[in-house]
Amino acid sequence: MKKLILSLAICGLFIVTSCKNEKKDDKATEQTEQSTADLKTKVDEAKKALDEAIKSGDKTLEEQAQKALNDAEEAWQAAKEKTINTYDDLKDKANEAKNQTADKLNEIKDATNEAADHLDKKVDETKNKVETAANETKKELQNAADQFKK
Repeated sequence: MKKLILSLAICGLFIVTSCKNEKKDDKATEQTEQSTADLKTKVDEAKKALDEAIKSGDKTLEEQAQKALNDAEEAWQAAKEKTINTYDDLKDKANEAKNQTADKLNEIKDATNEAADHLDKKVDETKNKVETAANETKKELQNAADQFKK
C-alpha cells in the first residue's frame, strides 16, 4: 500500500513538473526577425547601389558597391545558417526532452505495475489467511458444539 501511494505521488510529481507553463522569449524572436530583416534590407540596398554604380560607369564606385554587396550577402548567409542551426539545436533538445519524458513515464508505469502486483499478492495472502482462520474457527465451534451435545 505504501509503495502504491509512493508510486502515485511520484507520478503526480512528474506530471506537475513536466507541465510547466513557460513563456517563450518573444523579445529574442523579435530581435532575430528584426536583424534578419535588416540584413535582407542591406543586401537589397547594396544591389541597388551596385546597379547605380554600373550605370554611372565609375569602376571604383562599382568595386566598392560590389564589395558592400558581397559583405551584405555573407552577413545574410551567416545569419540564415545561424538561425537554421539554432532551430536544429532546439528541435534536437525538444526531441531529447520528449524521449526522456517517455522513458520516465515508462519507469513510473513499471513501478506502478510492480506495486499493483505486490498489492494483489498481499491481498490474496490476507484473503487466504482470513479464510483459513474462519475455517479453523468454524471447526473449533463445531467441535465445541459436538462436545456440548454429548
